[in-house]
Amino acid sequence: MAINHRLSLLLAFFLVALLGTAEAQTQVTELPEVQTSRTLSAVVQDPAGAAVPGAIVEEFSPDWKVSWRTGRTGPDGRFVLAAIGPRKIYYLQITAPGFKKLHLKMQLNPKLESTLKLKLEKAT
Repeated sequence: MAINHRLSLLLAFFLVALLGTAEAQTQVTELPEVQTSRTLSAVVQDPAGAAVPGAIVEEFSPDWKVSWRTGRTGPDGRFVLAAIGPRKIYYLQITAPGFKKLHLKMQLNPKLESTLKLKLEKAT
């Protein structure tokens, strides 16, 4: 009887942990303003400003339903995607374990000099 109770508690703990992880992955931060950058690149950071290496960067269709291509941030948190033709706005999603997904729209402006920095929020 005690073994069944322990097994039940262990299973319940595992399910709560699993559901918490799934919930964290569905949390989304959406930047309302179009972000502007010289190139289709940025540095992804945590709330303290440290680089987030290995974050997944996806370009999506304007309705956020179709992923067109995927990249990753390097050890310094930086990603670079090639600009494509006459596209005016790029729809990007950035995901990393333990953080909320970040949705942003990016527009290119070759006159800019600074590097775009994007801060991820911790998942709750």
